[in-house]
Amino acid sequence: MLIRYHEIALKKGNRRYFIELLKRNLISAVKDLGIKEIRSLPARILLTFKADYDPEVLIERIRSVFGVANFSRVERTARDIDTLRARILESLNGSRFDSFRIETQRGDKTFALKSPEINRQLGAAVKEQSGARVDLTHAELTVTVEILPHDAFFGFNKSPDPAAYRSAPVAEW
Repeated sequence: MLIRYHEIALKKGNRRYFIELLKRNLISAVKDLGIKEIRSLPARILLTFKADYDPEVLIERIRSVFGVANFSRVERTARDIDTLRARILESLNGSRFDSFRIETQRGDKTFALKSPEINRQLGAAVKEQSGARVDLTHAELTVTVEILPHDAFFGFNKSPDPAAYRSAPVAEW
């Protein structure tokens, strides 16, 4: 799972403290699900698990951790556009969807391609394989791509802001 946060990164002198606190809270929330590793990445935290886990339980637990902006189940791959393309197409494995979009974030600006070009190249491959149309506003499937200094990650349909689930209206008495 790749977990993204934003506001805690703005806390200048306390940044490291808040990131470590978020990591401790995440470990506490998922410790019985076979966590293998927790690692800080630029503006992200990567959780790796040893064994199979119930994805619904994991999602609910991560949603309950304060400070998480959003998260997605991801696969780590080489920082290479051809490898990314091959792994994404393989992972789609004949999935059916009417529309899709690619969202790329480059945490490492030294990567040879800029985000829009990555989106175009990967999008063309997904479109060719699936026959689905590109829809940048209401896509049925979103492929997220993250290019970081040492790794690249991709995933599908990241979970939205957990706060949205905690801010449901309260019944009036």
